[in-house]
Amino acid sequence: MVAEGFAFGAIDYGTIIKAFSKVGFVFQAEMFMSQALKLAFGLGTHICTSLVLGYCRKKDLWETFWVFDVMSESDGCGANSVTYAILIHGLCENGRVDEAFALKEGMQEKGCQPSTRTYTVLVKALCDDGLIGKVLDLVSEMVGKGCKPNVYTYTVLIDGLCREGKIEEGSGMLRQMVKDGAYPGIVTCNALVNGYCKEGKIVSAFELLSLMEKRNCRPNIRTYNELIEGLCRVNKPYKAMLPLGRIVNNGLLPYRVSYNILICGFCREGHFNMASKIFELMNSFGVDTDAYSFTAMIDGLCKQGRLKLANGLLGKMIKKGIEPD
Repeated sequence: MVAEGFAFGAIDYGTIIKAFSKVGFVFQAEMFMSQALKLAFGLGTHICTSLVLGYCRKKDLWETFWVFDVMSESDGCGANSVTYAILIHGLCENGRVDEAFALKEGMQEKGCQPSTRTYTVLVKALCDDGLIGKVLDLVSEMVGKGCKPNVYTYTVLIDGLCREGKIEEGSGMLRQMVKDGAYPGIVTCNALVNGYCKEGKIVSAFELLSLMEKRNCRPNIRTYNELIEGLCRVNKPYKAMLPLGRIVNNGLLPYRVSYNILICGFCREGHFNMASKIFELMNSFGVDTDAYSFTAMIDGLCKQGRLKLANGLLGKMIKKGIEPD
């Protein structure tokens, strides 16, 4: 087009940069950005931020911050809360959490307040590091600045609390979430179900399941697997058959992991005949047994001194092309 006498304007450059950035062709986008800046075209924050996002998706933080520096030096192209949110997310994804917090402070000094999205990214980073005390301080700061937590913020918080064994605090956060009008979805509820099951509070987990169903929050495979594993953990594999039945009754197909948890649970309790039935049930439903399934069965047989059967099963495993671990 240029060779034929057509000249690009600022809007053309912006459109091209945004399009290249969206599909991951960030080098080409940067090339057009450099040309536009040489021609003194004002690209605007929105267009430059699209390139920042493109580089972040490529996990190329060096180039990401090069674009950020260019934005800082260009008129009418300063970073906004969206730009900062993307940069902070990129830093957290690469384990540079301290730098992410420093950038948050920097944006506030420039009069740009962090959004709910920015705070949530930082909350998740702290939860992943198990720094719950700092998480709660950050949430207090967030609310104090009039930035309301959303469903994702609460989900990250509840999951982080439950992973650290703070189930009651996680349950309280769920109540606060509902009070604030942010109604939990299946991911939020699963985090708390998982927490209850890990702490052996199976009754509380089933109470939450009933509450979910009353509020039309339909449990998924993960919900039921958490319940199956929780019951097996407290030595109640027969009761764990109930969630398996619910999976089928609700029109869902049990995953291999659902059966494997049960096989392990029955073998651990010495109920090998029942474990064998589950093993056979997998095949009848067209679910392939894997190394985990065979290992659990062989381990159970060996513990019962049934070495001949264990060797036979090992032979079947090898014949099936599954490498023993």
